[in-house]
Amino acid sequence: MQAVLARNAGLYTLPETHLLQHVLGGLDEWMRGDVAYSERKWQKRLRWARWGTCADLKRALAPLLDEKSFGLKLRRRLGGAGYIKEFVRLMDTAAVLTSAPGWIEKTPEHFAYVDIIERYIPDAQFIHMVRRGQDVVASAVDGELRYATHGAFRGGVSYWAERWNRALATHLRCLDKPNHHILRYEDFAADPDYWTSYLLTALHLPATAAPQGTSQQVQVADVAAEPWKSSSINSPIAPADSKFAALFGPDLQQWLHENLSDYLAFTAELKSRRFAAQSHTRV
Repeated sequence: MQAVLARNAGLYTLPETHLLQHVLGGLDEWMRGDVAYSERKWQKRLRWARWGTCADLKRALAPLLDEKSFGLKLRRRLGGAGYIKEFVRLMDTAAVLTSAPGWIEKTPEHFAYVDIIERYIPDAQFIHMVRRGQDVVASAVDGELRYATHGAFRGGVSYWAERWNRALATHLRCLDKPNHHILRYEDFAADPDYWTSYLLTALHLPATAAPQGTSQQVQVADVAAEPWKSSSINSPIAPADSKFAALFGPDLQQWLHENLSDYLAFTAELKSRRFAAQSHTRV
């Protein structure tokens, strides 16, 4: 979706920055449900950034900061809130310099920081791409088997199941927010043209090809560091392979069935809210 929107609307974008993990941390505690602890940590780091934050962000923003024609630098010695505002300043400037109508930041873990993002970037629009929990967990386990040295999929089955449950709860909480656009991956894969047009309309973006010099020439992923993304970038949009039955035996399949949140109930709620919104618009 990141690549599709960048290409079709000419938006500026970068590989995943993990901005708020660098600035605020506290993700693991939030994942375990210790929200109070995470929020205390976040409030502290919004005032005083941890040591090393600037260096981490410089690495994350290298495609932007290393572009000599931009002439941009990351300011130092800021608090956490200052670094968030600094990130927005840099991305806004890059979008202007590339004649882009806006920019995209895509880091999956940022679902944990939705409230922080809304507070410090009040005009932000959110796209939630949701996929069935069994397939997400299976893909994470497959990723750990294939790319263990990269360390991107560590945690095991129970961790990824809890992560998906927390993500789904966040998606549900945001269903009625007008700046949140929630889409199932299987719907997008079945009709990418329709859902691309749907999102472009919802985001008030022109459905035009990217002009010269914009995100067509900006990587949406660092394939050398994240080789599992190469097929998503270079292949046509298609339904994702389901690794669930191939990787997990009956006992583990049953455990996941019992411990993952109800995706069918989520789907029904999403369709109900969408239908209600369409009916209200017609009236």
